[in-house]
Amino acid sequence: MTSDDHRGLVAAVKRHFQGTSWQRCQVHYTGGLLSMVGITKRAAPAEGIRAVFAAQTGEEARRLAGALADQWRPTHRQVAEHIEECFACYTFPPAHRPRLRTTNGLERLNKEIKRRIRVVRSFPNRAACLRLATASVGRRLCLRGPTGHVPNSQRTGSPDIAIWTSASYGSGSAIMRPRR
Repeated sequence: MTSDDHRGLVAAVKRHFQGTSWQRCQVHYTGGLLSMVGITKRAAPAEGIRAVFAAQTGEEARRLAGALADQWRPTHRQVAEHIEECFACYTFPPAHRPRLRTTNGLERLNKEIKRRIRVVRSFPNRAACLRLATASVGRRLCLRGPTGHVPNSQRTGSPDIAIWTSASYGSGSAIMRPRR
């Protein structure tokens, strides 16, 4: 599981998902770290962190992180603090790592759900809102294959699910049905 460094989330993962590996989002870690370094000195640690996260193996990443920490410890000791929390993705096959190392996919999905809910604006009940959110998630999961990319054949096609709102029917309810 990948998340930011929110203590409550980390505690919940340890308590309710025992045996699950937790990883700190590499993008959030990098952004938080670079915000502690002066603007004029950000380029060098950013390059070093990118090299650490681009490593092919966990051992190589740990070696690079150690070298980065030794280089920046005299002036910026926080550069390599807690970087080990970002290495859980190295226990998975290389093909899975790009999707596991950050929370970007989840954040994008949340933005898409929020965008679709804003369009409708009012729902007759909670179930209608949940159906819209579920349809958004289902559509996104159905379009994407195991690699996470949308096949070219589906990029220009019409959506699998059509959503009609009260503006379409004037009935004051949201109705969803499969497109034919």
